[in-house]
Amino acid sequence: MRTGGLALYGRRAECARIDTIITRVGTRSGAALLLTGEPGIGKTALLRYAHGHSAGVRVLSARGVPAEASLPFAGLHELLRPALGLLPRIPPRQAEALSAGLALSPAADVDHLAVAAGTLSLLTAAGAEKPLLVIVDDLELLDPTSREAVLFAARRAGDDVGMLLSSATGHDAALPAHPITPLDPDDGLEMLRATGRRRIAPGVAAQLVAETGGTPLALLEVIEVLTEGQLTGVEPLPDPLPAGPLVLRAFGPRLEALSAERRLALLTAAAAGDLGLAPVLAASSLLGVSPELLTDAASEEFVAVSRDRLIFRHPLLRAVVYHAAPVAQQRAVHRALAETAPSRLRPRHLGAASLAPDEAAGDELERSAAGGEPLEAQEAARLMERAADLSGTGGVQARRWVAAAELWQLAGASGRCQGLLDRAGRLTLDLRVHAHAQVVRGRSERRRGRPAQARHLLDREAARVHGTDPAGAVTLLLDAAEAGCLADDTRAALAAIHRARALGGRAPGPLPVVTTAVHASVLARCGDLTGARALLDGCRGEVERVLLGDRLPTGWRGTAWVAYPALLARLGLFGAAGALLEEAILRARQRGTTALLPGLLVERAQVSTRIGDWDGAHAAAAQAAELAGRTGQDTDLAGALVCLARLAAARGRRAECTGFLDHARRLLRPGRYDGLEPAIAAVEGLLELGAGDFETAYLRLERLAAKVEAGGAADHGRTAWAADFAEAAARLGRPGRARRLLAEAGRHAGGSAELPAILARGTALLATDPVFAEALRGGPEDPFERARTELCFAEWLRDQGRDGEAAAHSATAATVFERLAADPWTARARSVTTGCPKPRGTGEGEPMAALTDQERRVTELVGRGATNREAAQALFVSTKTVEFHLRGVYRKLGLRSRVELAVLMGRSGAAPQGGPGPAD
Repeated sequence: MRTGGLALYGRRAECARIDTIITRVGTRSGAALLLTGEPGIGKTALLRYAHGHSAGVRVLSARGVPAEASLPFAGLHELLRPALGLLPRIPPRQAEALSAGLALSPAADVDHLAVAAGTLSLLTAAGAEKPLLVIVDDLELLDPTSREAVLFAARRAGDDVGMLLSSATGHDAALPAHPITPLDPDDGLEMLRATGRRRIAPGVAAQLVAETGGTPLALLEVIEVLTEGQLTGVEPLPDPLPAGPLVLRAFGPRLEALSAERRLALLTAAAAGDLGLAPVLAASSLLGVSPELLTDAASEEFVAVSRDRLIFRHPLLRAVVYHAAPVAQQRAVHRALAETAPSRLRPRHLGAASLAPDEAAGDELERSAAGGEPLEAQEAARLMERAADLSGTGGVQARRWVAAAELWQLAGASGRCQGLLDRAGRLTLDLRVHAHAQVVRGRSERRRGRPAQARHLLDREAARVHGTDPAGAVTLLLDAAEAGCLADDTRAALAAIHRARALGGRAPGPLPVVTTAVHASVLARCGDLTGARALLDGCRGEVERVLLGDRLPTGWRGTAWVAYPALLARLGLFGAAGALLEEAILRARQRGTTALLPGLLVERAQVSTRIGDWDGAHAAAAQAAELAGRTGQDTDLAGALVCLARLAAARGRRAECTGFLDHARRLLRPGRYDGLEPAIAAVEGLLELGAGDFETAYLRLERLAAKVEAGGAADHGRTAWAADFAEAAARLGRPGRARRLLAEAGRHAGGSAELPAILARGTALLATDPVFAEALRGGPEDPFERARTELCFAEWLRDQGRDGEAAAHSATAATVFERLAADPWTARARSVTTGCPKPRGTGEGEPMAALTDQERRVTELVGRGATNREAAQALFVSTKTVEFHLRGVYRKLGLRSRVELAVLMGRSGAAPQGGPGPAD
């Protein structure tokens, strides 16, 4: 909430109580309230709020200061100084004691009770003149004599005085207390956004709120010291979080009051992180610290024992304990923890304990990062980078930095990755290291929406190293083939994959079989589904066994993880693709491979769309878009946007669809990611088909068809848009190019489980004597595509006068469309029955509602007397298009001539020009 220029988040209840206190003071019915909570929780901000909302009320205020805690009556001096002119109005003995305590008059001894009573009397006198609000912040830091007097007055204040106090403790104040709770994640995120200075990812904000205990002061301090990559989630947050100067100052006194031995024991617990209790106690013993110091009553203010773990009572205490310790002491503690930690956590502490150079420690960290127990990508990257830091030679260090860069890239921290690659390049001329670095650079370029640049870079590097490092060259070429597909350069993609297979056949291990799978994927994306299926059948089981291994998907695994499920989907194997994607997504989340998640989620959205789970598809695509946008992966972001656009198009949501496509096009500036243009054109064609604008749909898809015919575009399987083009062409009477496209697609469709049925629908629509049986026999699995085939069959049956059969098929289609919320298609399916020819004289209201927007426009123009040619010019379409729409209008409205159409539109008299039929 924002009030009076002060922004307070998550504090509505507290502000309401403060408002009540101020209102009661103004109406001469005073009250007292003690706000309690940890340092930095927002007590001071609430008292400032009270001060800012105390119009019409006199305010006396003071604040506890550690530097004055040993000065008797220092706090009272600050609080009462503005009201000392009222001393003559209070009882003389109290005035004398108060004057003596505040050093206003000489006195041998000061009666503390008289001072406390005098404080109450002076505040009462001030309140009699004007309603009085007393504000005391950090009560526990006041000198003891002042604290006694303030609490004495607060417990006895009359109607003219309101008291607002704050304290980190307050359990012995005997006053109404209101504990200030931590901010919840939503309020914390809102507060962080309101700063306006740094961009913070929602997930990072939630983590910061959790790790600072929802403490506003700590949140505001920590975002000033974190990097842009850490705040946006591209880089990991440090553990523990850094403690700012105000946080150190707020919590420091508690720590300074402890003995050195106890501070060392707490440092061991703070450095341990998620280690269990037993390793921490064992490490304490190695450091010569009694383990009992962590579990006795004196330590309970800092830590608690929960089962087999030590938990700091406030997350900030851990940060303060750790960062307040000398660096040498931190290293000693980590060294002890490395000796007692489980094997999977030992490397983390070993790295923190070691000083460069330390080859033995570096070797152990590299082994752990590269192939030890399963680790998250960020943890593996940290270990590999630390291993590089500990290296004694430049070549080893460069190799480890490149390996760390790949792991950081896999974790989604592309910014950190680039810096490591630059450092490595200055240290070595080793061709293998350089090739590995180029693989990482190429993936970065590809994910950022620059696949053409990535392909050139990878191709050149493969040519350089194929003689000395065949396996490295294969990895480079697999990525080059993927980049070629994304750049819409099918020739280059196929050339790269053929070179990879020639080299990979001699490589050891699973690389040859994975190369075969990527080859199949490239063929599928180039439209050769039959060839892709033939390759897949020979390697499917082995590929899946390799991809689902426990190691992080670095090297060629990173390419195949997304390419292989996409291949299964293009072949119509949706069940297998969906199961593999679920497993891959689960493993990606477990391993923290953030860079792979957007691509996997886009593929899941594609599969969910094709099996009729449109809500699930929308959720997956939206999640992919959010994650890709946060990590700067423009390629996956564009893919997710096109998925969302297709769903919007099928549901007739034009503005939403156009918005998604416009955003995708901004990402795909010419020369960047041309491979997605066919998908964008297909979505636009589907949108116009749903709206009944067959002319525009034909134009959108004709350009794509011409480009495919000329060999200038990858058609990505021609799964849906070829049939869409055929439908638009059939409606307009322009079958030529559509027939050629369907015939060419059919030659390569045999490898797909669903494409032949979809192509059969297009063929039937273009046929003189359509046969829809093949299109409905056994497929496709996609319920939307099958319902569209039912609809096309129903429309043909209606035109043949077989209304009963048409109604059955249209009802089947409508049921599916309704479930998918595909509103334009539902309306079209319903119109098959409502738009069947009716007896003459049928009312005009309901039939007119069955017309499409374009049919209504044609009806209005022709009904007012326009010829077909004039109507075509007015609508910027062809004369054949007008003829087509007129035939639909006559059929739906039960009309036989232009005269009847003119009468329906409100005209009378002679027939309009053009004769009785729909043609000129």
